[in-house]
Amino acid sequence: MLNTPADSPADAAPVAPTTSPRRRKVGWALLAVAVAMALVFVLRPEPSRVERGEVPKGWPNPKGSFKNSVVRRMPMWVWRVRDWVRGPRRVVMIEAQFVALESWSAADVERLGLGMPALAEANGVRVWLVSSNLVKAARSALSQGVGATKLSSPRMQTADGVLAMMMTGASDGKGPNNFSAEAVSSFEPRIRGEGLDLKAILSCESPKPAVPVAHPDPLSVRVQIRNGQGVLVLQEKRAGIGGRPLAIWIQAAPVPGK
Repeated sequence: MLNTPADSPADAAPVAPTTSPRRRKVGWALLAVAVAMALVFVLRPEPSRVERGEVPKGWPNPKGSFKNSVVRRMPMWVWRVRDWVRGPRRVVMIEAQFVALESWSAADVERLGLGMPALAEANGVRVWLVSSNLVKAARSALSQGVGATKLSSPRMQTADGVLAMMMTGASDGKGPNNFSAEAVSSFEPRIRGEGLDLKAILSCESPKPAVPVAHPDPLSVRVQIRNGQGVLVLQEKRAGIGGRPLAIWIQAAPVPGK
């Protein structure tokens, strides 16, 4: 029997491809994972702008790790190649000021225009992020307050991701209760867009106080600030500087053009 034109395979209607149930399930599963990841990215909470950090054991002279030992022994040409590939690290300028206060109260917060602290702990530690338009006035009012004593004003230049440390000393020179202070500060800045992620470890003690006192532990904080902002750290309960409150002012920003 001869095939008619209508019965020839070439003229048969095309069969629509079918998707197996297994493939459909895999596709829906991948879609669900993609949606979940998108929601996590969009709805994830912003990282805290101020948080407490950990002080390395033995700070300011902690035992070096194997990684740090290897880094210190790297020849100079390794860092030159790194800068050639990734570009030179941007320079960051950091300024700090340690001020011993006669006292501290809510009136001082109002006088400096600080508002609510970004971090407040039961042990008397307070941290404020000061907007750029209030930095100059707040810093001047802090250091010129009644009974305020400037102990140390370290100023250092480092680079993005490079740890910097400085030790400075001062004395208030005020009669029989005179004390000498040794301020130790370390900073590790990381540039993040228009701001900095700054890790700081701060300590101000009296190596030879007139009256023997217990020295409190160093304070470690991590702050996320925009260029131009200032940071005020307050320790209300201090034993190492004659029991006086200690205020630490910090400013840090990338150096333009470097």
